[in-house]
Amino acid sequence: MISTGLFRLVKEEFPGIRVHVLSSPSNCGVIRNDPNVDGISVFRKKKPLELPGLIHSLRRHRFDAVVNLVFYPSFTGAVIARLSAPRKAVRVRVATENRLDHFYNVNIRRDIWGAAKRTMLEETVSIIEVLGGSLEGRDIRPLLYPGDGVAATSSSLESRIGVNLAAGDRYREWSLERWTEAIQMMLERFPGFTVHIFTPPSDPRGELLTERFPGGRVSAVNPSSDILEVCAGLARMNVLVTPDTAMVHMADALGVPVVAMYISREKLTLWKPCRVAFCAVVSPDGTMDSVNAGDVVDALADLMKETI
Repeated sequence: MISTGLFRLVKEEFPGIRVHVLSSPSNCGVIRNDPNVDGISVFRKKKPLELPGLIHSLRRHRFDAVVNLVFYPSFTGAVIARLSAPRKAVRVRVATENRLDHFYNVNIRRDIWGAAKRTMLEETVSIIEVLGGSLEGRDIRPLLYPGDGVAATSSSLESRIGVNLAAGDRYREWSLERWTEAIQMMLERFPGFTVHIFTPPSDPRGELLTERFPGGRVSAVNPSSDILEVCAGLARMNVLVTPDTAMVHMADALGVPVVAMYISREKLTLWKPCRVAFCAVVSPDGTMDSVNAGDVVDALADLMKETI
């Protein structure tokens, strides 16, 4: 999600250039309709026997430059960067250490983990400067091109609070008990609003929470593995409450105000949105369950006063 602004900047800065993206199966849907992306290849990490065929396919494009947007030292990413283009191609990466430097001919060193001063969005789009472009006065926000049937949120829509339960790993997950407490507070404090719960496929928590709140004001959004279908549901929310995950940046791209929960101040610095109305709630001790439900609902109330 945070790389989508870079694709647009490259197209604007270098008219006529072609952009090809190597993506995972789970996130390639983000750029399915992106006019700034000319080609997409999919890398399935769990199927390593496909790697030689993928590299052969990539080499046929004869890329002039390969840019690795994964900032940690990924050996697989280094191998793909080295083998997927002719020897004369420029190979660029941003990294926090010198491991795997020899796979690239341009290594940009940054202090990120443990010393974050900029968002990952800012770190990513700054690669345009490495390529010879400029960021001065440029729009760096993430972009989504959902396609037909996905309208931007607006005040004319039904009053809806989106609640995203999925965080990607257990360290950023809020417990079902915390969500139950928070949703109860939302229903009491915002009587004109309905609550719509987002979960990934095969996650039963949406239905479990719906059962805990009979009466029709709480419902589970139909789960989907298609990111653009998730965007279609998210775009119809007036506001989103979520742990620190990709949904923050999807909401940022769609213009949906966000209340986001972070396990540390550094995570907030790295992963906050760039343009949408936003409130953050940060864990006092590095664990998500120590985030108080009342603090989240208070932040939601403050955000709604400003935006709704």
